[in-house]
Amino acid sequence: MILFTIRWQMKMALSEIVLLKSTLEIQNKPYSVKLTSSEIYWEVITSSRAVGGPYSEPLVKTESQSVKINEIITVLLGSQEAQYDGKFQNLEMVSLSPTMFSVWVLRRCHRHKWRDRKVTFTSKDTSVIQQWVDKIQHIINRPEYNRPKSLLIFINPVGGRRTAVKVYRDKVAPLFDRAGITTDVITTQRQNHARDTLLDYDLKRVDGYVSAGGDGMFTELVHGLLTRTLKDTTGSPHPTPSTALPQPGLRIGIIPAGDSISMDVGTVFHDNQFQKYNLSLCGYGFYGDCLIGSEHNRWMGPKRYDWEGFKKVVGLHVYEGEISYVPNPDKESHPRDGTFCKSGCTVCQSVFVETPEGNNALDVSDREKQVHRIRGRFVAINSFLISCRCHFSPEGPAPAAHLGDGCADLVIIKECSRFDYVRQLFRCTKKSEDQFNFDFVQVVRIKEFQFRPLVDEIDDTVDGGDNKMASQQRLRSRTNLNSVWNCDGELVEEPAIDYKVHRQIVPLFARGIEDEVHGQDICCTSCVKS
Repeated sequence: MILFTIRWQMKMALSEIVLLKSTLEIQNKPYSVKLTSSEIYWEVITSSRAVGGPYSEPLVKTESQSVKINEIITVLLGSQEAQYDGKFQNLEMVSLSPTMFSVWVLRRCHRHKWRDRKVTFTSKDTSVIQQWVDKIQHIINRPEYNRPKSLLIFINPVGGRRTAVKVYRDKVAPLFDRAGITTDVITTQRQNHARDTLLDYDLKRVDGYVSAGGDGMFTELVHGLLTRTLKDTTGSPHPTPSTALPQPGLRIGIIPAGDSISMDVGTVFHDNQFQKYNLSLCGYGFYGDCLIGSEHNRWMGPKRYDWEGFKKVVGLHVYEGEISYVPNPDKESHPRDGTFCKSGCTVCQSVFVETPEGNNALDVSDREKQVHRIRGRFVAINSFLISCRCHFSPEGPAPAAHLGDGCADLVIIKECSRFDYVRQLFRCTKKSEDQFNFDFVQVVRIKEFQFRPLVDEIDDTVDGGDNKMASQQRLRSRTNLNSVWNCDGELVEEPAIDYKVHRQIVPLFARGIEDEVHGQDICCTSCVKS
């Protein structure tokens, strides 16, 4: 059955119009090589006599491989190839009439790891070689692949466990050079350096931006891009609750592969004043308390979050408030429906229509009819735009959250014992168990929500003005009554917020979340061994 499926898939691939077909050699073996608008496909056929004498029918053995066009970094003639390898001993490589060309591709080798790979084709007919190079270059430069020519790179030297500079220099920069992408590299020197740069940068010079660092670097880049886009289109750098966010014309990413997807963005307001953009987690209670404490332990690196999490579980706080939300009108799509957002996700690709008041705006009367309210005591209120997978939680605290469905998964943890909360956290580490199957947990897919604390804040003025120590003392005293919001690792001090999801606002250099199981099936064995 598996063999039949493979042959059927290959047959479907070959059913595309063949743009070019030649007999070329790979490592001294003759191959029939075919080029379509979506891939390069090659197969070798060798014959041997079957048992039964010299007049028996030959046995045919077929070896075949393919490369997708959107995975090609570049295609180079033999003479050009020598410049990248730095090997000029082979005169064939620098010949004016090259008899070989190489295709550089990015291939998934194991789970979430990708490596570049070179496939070299040879032929004695130099005109054929030139024809293949010209044809492939023409296809990969077609508008539908939308490949960037120039990129603005931001590198956070302290991000990614202080390895961002080395990773970019050793892994990313060579790929950009090979693909013929020009870069303007900026190493950030302070917080919000990238955001401030984007406010005045000549956007016409580049086709996109690349963030090299941790989550904070990416979040800062998105904030800067959205602020600049709003300023250019509306004249104001910040949105209002009724603003329809314009989509930036440029994409953000790490390593561009020629594909594009768009992800949702959340906006956070307090008293109609814009506070933050949200890309992943917006959490009140437990995660907000962890953020306050972790600021004192930045020297610990990422471990500070584990330490603060442990301390906050031991001294678990409960907060009173009321949350109002507008649920997703699509009843078939909910946080426990078992669907996962992968590359080619049909949920994210579903059609949606924007309204003049915003892509999620509702008529006031309609909104009131749809609003659900929950009043009580809560350990945590967490809104997830993405699944937030990590090494602790392989499926994430919101496993079925989608990148571009225009919704967030709202997880409400009501008052419970420390033991029960630890049980819920521990279940998040298991792939096969339902982490929402507790009577103190409520989860719903929402378009927008509003939170109001039920405990009036006391006068929390602390002597010392606005210095950092006074600010920390004020925050610690406030959390005795009300918590704060952790918005992608950034602090929103005011507990009373209005939150709205804007669908597919941020365009990315990406194809979607990798299918890990599928990735294992197509892994490159040579890359895994190396």
